[in-house]
Amino acid sequence: MKKILSYTIFLFAISVTSTYAQKSPFGTIGAPFGPTSTYGKPGGLGAFISNAVSAATIIAGLGFLAYLIYGAFRYLTSAGDEKMATEARKSISNAFIGLVMVVLAVAVTAVVQAILGINILNPKFIGP
Repeated sequence: MKKILSYTIFLFAISVTSTYAQKSPFGTIGAPFGPTSTYGKPGGLGAFISNAVSAATIIAGLGFLAYLIYGAFRYLTSAGDEKMATEARKSISNAFIGLVMVVLAVAVTAVVQAILGINILNPKFIGP
């Protein structure tokens, strides 16, 4: 039995054929672009406001999501207690009111952007 197994493994080992990689349909991949740095270049007040508005919008969106989940959890765990359910519904409605305020703030920012001609809602991050 050992002899047959050894012979079979030997046959499989010598019967391996060469395989070649397929040519890429995307062409050749060149070297990456060289490092470009805008570090130290002045961004100005417009870039600062743009980055601040972007960060505030993201933080407000995450806050809305967290507050909504918190209110929903409180509603689910109210266990039939009307007072707790009312407070939970109020939390959920406050979360949606906050979301509406953020959307209105972004709309006002877009109007200010159009009036002043600065790029507020499309930030360009300055750094290494």
